[in-house]
Amino acid sequence: MQQMFNIIFTTSFAYSILRVSTPLILAGMAAVVSERAGVANIAIEGMMLISALTGVVISAVTQSCFAGVAAGAAGGMVVSLILAYFILQLKANNIMCGLAVNAIAKGGTVFALYLLTGSKGASTALNSLTVPKIDIPLIKDIPVLGEIISGQSVLTYTAILLVAVMHVFIFRTRTGIRISAVGENEKAVGSVGISVIRTRYTALLISGFFSGLAGVF
Repeated sequence: MQQMFNIIFTTSFAYSILRVSTPLILAGMAAVVSERAGVANIAIEGMMLISALTGVVISAVTQSCFAGVAAGAAGGMVVSLILAYFILQLKANNIMCGLAVNAIAKGGTVFALYLLTGSKGASTALNSLTVPKIDIPLIKDIPVLGEIISGQSVLTYTAILLVAVMHVFIFRTRTGIRISAVGENEKAVGSVGISVIRTRYTALLISGFFSGLAGVF
């Protein structure tokens, strides 16, 4: 027990907690924005898997980590656009569509990885780059706090910043308020001339973007 406490109450453990929280923060925002539009997006896991593979492959091909990040985010948005088409245009059940995306992603990414590398569980054969870490000036020199906060991945700081951005977007912008209104009462929103389908498309695209970043990380 004492050994466990000695591990938990260390700066390295706190640093790791912040690091592993990054994809959870991003995926959480993906879920929140779609839920506020009245669509339960359970395909986030599948979007993350597809974006992860896309990011690795593009990074390896271009030898640019930022190209990989952009491709992964775009991959998540493409999958969310397809999902939105089935749910919003074809009126398919969103839960079943989400399960289908997850199933296809789980099998498809493993198959694609096997074709590319000959391995079913690791992408180490692909010479992809990693997102750089940043030492924050001044903060890095603060005892304890600097060891926890400084030296994290660019995506970790991006995720934290995006939490504040999303708060402003949802509660302070016209589009964000419309997304929330659609989730609350779509008939009332439609009665004043606002397109419910277009608003939900927007929400799902944003959800796909966050899922893509989570997968890339």
